[in-house]
Amino acid sequence: MYILHLSDIHYRRELGRRKEADRGRADGEDKQHESGGRLAGPDGYQAMLSAMQNPLVFLDDCLDRAARDWKTIDLVVITGDLTEDGTAEDYRCLKHHIRERVGDIPLVVTLGNHDNKRSFREGWLEEMGSAPYNTIRWVGGTAVIAFDTSVQGVPDGRMDDRQAAWLERALDAVGRNPSILVTHHHLLPEQGQIPPLPESGKLLSLIGNSGVCLILCGHTHHHHAGQAAGRPCHVADSLSFCGDDMGGGQVRFQEKYGFNVYRMEDGMVRMCRSETFANGRILGTLTF
Repeated sequence: MYILHLSDIHYRRELGRRKEADRGRADGEDKQHESGGRLAGPDGYQAMLSAMQNPLVFLDDCLDRAARDWKTIDLVVITGDLTEDGTAEDYRCLKHHIRERVGDIPLVVTLGNHDNKRSFREGWLEEMGSAPYNTIRWVGGTAVIAFDTSVQGVPDGRMDDRQAAWLERALDAVGRNPSILVTHHHLLPEQGQIPPLPESGKLLSLIGNSGVCLILCGHTHHHHAGQAAGRPCHVADSLSFCGDDMGGGQVRFQEKYGFNVYRMEDGMVRMCRSETFANGRILGTLTF
């Protein structure tokens, strides 16, 4: 089974209207962004987003590359931050775009701290409500568990007792069958400056002797490969932007995107490949 892992699209429709213009932009016209200026506070973050190209351009590029290099993709996983505080229509448009590109390939998503649960349920699922989005989907003989650690506006995420109980029941239901745990917040403190899920230790203890053979996360916008509870644990690059810690509370943002591909056989990860693409566009330096 070949798995395409995408993450952190941060889509908004107002960026979508720039899609065709961005695709046609000449390389020389991008040079004006290479020395992005100083940004500050919430307005600075919004200015950075406004300077960014529409992330559907990056999404399409990654899907094109994956289709070219791997003729068969059996599962697409997106590990959260589908939108940037999106409306129901943002989710509806994003899902339509992805479905047009991937067709009937199974698609599993989880939510991130920039996702709005109510808007997601209305636009993506065509239902009402604001409960956490937890699902189990079987792809062949593998269970894919999407587990929601997101709280909108809480960057590090949360796993309260109710969510922990859901995960425990899900793992019991799946039993020793091969399974993939999909969640937005990363679980390993050594990954970098961004803290992991505060309850990551408890989450990993729940995995215990389960059949989980692969953990997929997002949130950091930088790909990473490690081990968590003895299982391969991977983070994918974003499909929007990344931030580099410059010290002194300053983070430099640039356009950088990518994806991961895994090949699983007999409940084991036999291959992992990360692809990262940077176009040199600096979006600005934000002081926190």
